[in-house]
Amino acid sequence: MSQYEQDILKGIRALGKQDDSSFIAVVENNYPDKDYVDVKDLAGTLYPDVRKRAAIESGTDGIIITPVKGSTVIVTRIGKGDEFFISMFSAVDRVVIDGGEYGGLIKIQEQINKLNALVKTVNTLIQQYNAHTHQVATTGSASAQTGTASATTMTAQKAQEFKREDYENEKVKH
Repeated sequence: MSQYEQDILKGIRALGKQDDSSFIAVVENNYPDKDYVDVKDLAGTLYPDVRKRAAIESGTDGIIITPVKGSTVIVTRIGKGDEFFISMFSAVDRVVIDGGEYGGLIKIQEQINKLNALVKTVNTLIQQYNAHTHQVATTGSASAQTGTASATTMTAQKAQEFKREDYENEKVKH
């Protein structure tokens, strides 16, 4: 057997001797405002402080996914140490991207419906403004006059409807 083949065989044997680097667990406590959860593996062993993301430093960068309490997750060991992170989720309670400083994602269709209702109201006002006239009556002059003053000389433009595609980021959905 060549040295190359011996090295491959040695590598395969080493792979077989490794501890499991990932395992299935159930979320016991999800701590929505923290960067960790507590999980129990299928044998009943409790693993406290399992990270919600693999980042070593705490902070607001990246994506923090909070699983639903009682849901199933895949937990993965970080290196050869005793630290773990959740690598897969069966149910998600909350997702925070880069600290969440911009607030929650909008419900695009509800926003468009409300904005277009506002556009309809504004356009009705614009139409009434553009068409309005004033009754004129003069008294106390040599000859009394009555009539209608002309409509406004300037007309307001109608507001445009909002379109979903102007605001929606197709890459992030919820």
